Amino acid sequence: MKLGFIKGYKPDTDIPPFRIVAYGATPGSVKLAANGKAILKGVTGNLVSNAGEMSDVISTGIGCIEYGTNVNYGQCLTADKHGRGIPAKATDNIIGYAEQSGVEGDVGDVYLQITNQPAT
Repeated sequence: MKLGFIKGYKPDTDIPPFRIVAYGATPGSVKLAANGKAILKGVTGNLVSNAGEMSDVISTGIGCIEYGTNVNYGQCLTADKHGRGIPAKATDNIIGYAEQSGVEGDVGDVYLQITNQPAT
């Protein structure tokens, strides 16, 4: 993993490793991103992020994501209901691009290029 910008945040709830996170309920907090609609913040590292404890969130560079379905190299990714990476639809917020193909449960590299759609 080649890391870019990493910052500490306090998760609102426990978050598994290699998951996509979004802005949390309070300043300085994050929550598990879900279903492509949350305003995305970054990805967690290889440790469980415990609620209320400082945890690293990777926002730029290359991070790792657990895949929630089949993913192909180069696909735009967003979050499923468990914060895992899945191919994005046109209206989803994007965390980045798959740097390798994989299947559900694989952990793959993602080139982080966070693109949050304008609020409607």
